[in-house]
Amino acid sequence: MSEAPARCGVIGFPLAHTRSPELHRAFAEQCGLAQGYSVLAVPDSDFEPAVRTFFANGGCGLNVTLPYKQRALELADSASERAVRAGAANVLARQALGTVLADNVDGVGFLRDLKRLQFDPRDSKVCMLGAGGAAAGVTGALLEAGVGAVGVLNRSVGRAQSLISRMDDRRVTELSGEGGTFDLVINATSASLANECPEFPDELVGRATLAYDLVYAREPTPFMQRAAGLGARVSDGWGMLVEQAAESFFVWHGVRPDTDPLRLETR
Repeated sequence: MSEAPARCGVIGFPLAHTRSPELHRAFAEQCGLAQGYSVLAVPDSDFEPAVRTFFANGGCGLNVTLPYKQRALELADSASERAVRAGAANVLARQALGTVLADNVDGVGFLRDLKRLQFDPRDSKVCMLGAGGAAAGVTGALLEAGVGAVGVLNRSVGRAQSLISRMDDRRVTELSGEGGTFDLVINATSASLANECPEFPDELVGRATLAYDLVYAREPTPFMQRAAGLGARVSDGWGMLVEQAAESFFVWHGVRPDTDPLRLETR
């Protein structure tokens, strides 16, 4: 009798445009692994019950997206160090005894895409636009990679200070005024999802800057368009999405798929 497919999925709201099912279907085919993958678009009040029901019924793993990353961390039985540091989880995985582990693979996916873009983060000067879970996950990974400094620019000073406190590293500071030109400017806000551009001074971006939008899009986002107009090299988050999907696949199954075929495909 053939083995039953591992039950995985993505949970968030809304999820009309998620690309996760096609990525995980391709990874499963590539690795010869039987996996079902569901899209769980659940409203706010149904999040915790939906997660508990999923795992109680034998679910293997969930990708977690907006707006539930912080709540995913809170409901898990245990958490990885990178999820704790980020204060958010974008992966939930069923463990051997039925407990649920929270993990955050945003930083891993981001660093792998930086390598593809031939950007070395060591000793670099980074500006982080935004201070939410994605910003925290990426900032933690950059610190581990040896970044020189991270300036956080966020509309809410309180949230910026919360991120800085969570990182607990002297290299991470609030960027409240002019900070000069940065090697890497990251849009970790949700502005691109609304087809808007986050506010930032023109002086932050120069011709040697890589401007990276964590949102993936078929066309350049408003942030990318503005940064390119200022002379920067730009990238959206498609490569990061593919890489973090592969890492979540590894967390669930212990197998790391080849990302090149999907990362290089036409979108």
